[in-house]
Amino acid sequence: MNPSRIQSLHANCKLNTLRQYYRLSECGAHTALGDVNTVIDLMQQVLRPLAEKRGLETWATLRDFTDDEWYPSRLPFGKFKGRLYQEADGDSALKSWLEWLAESSNERSSRMGFRFRSTALTLLRNCALCTNTCAPESLT
Repeated sequence: MNPSRIQSLHANCKLNTLRQYYRLSECGAHTALGDVNTVIDLMQQVLRPLAEKRGLETWATLRDFTDDEWYPSRLPFGKFKGRLYQEADGDSALKSWLEWLAESSNERSSRMGFRFRSTALTLLRNCALCTNTCAPESLT
């Protein structure tokens, strides 16, 4: 699940919200056994496939994965809320805003701005190395 997608729907990560979002069985909702069954469904139908896709085969690798700092793929706040940070390549205003964010005095905002900016540059460099016609003419 992408938490920013749930946030964009003005929802939350409560068990009932997850049950509805992933269309899991509502049999016994809000009962102890029903909630346990929902957690089992969530683990089997949603979390296990995501973990397998990322090669997280043990509890230790899953724990290590969750220790990494995570940032959404869409900007969760500010002037460009909801925009993909990759769009900074073609939008000088967004690129300037990410650079400003990277210089923020707020530590988390600064890390987020730096991460978005550096990831966007890496994507641009990788795209420039490919042979597709989508490669940008400059990396600035």
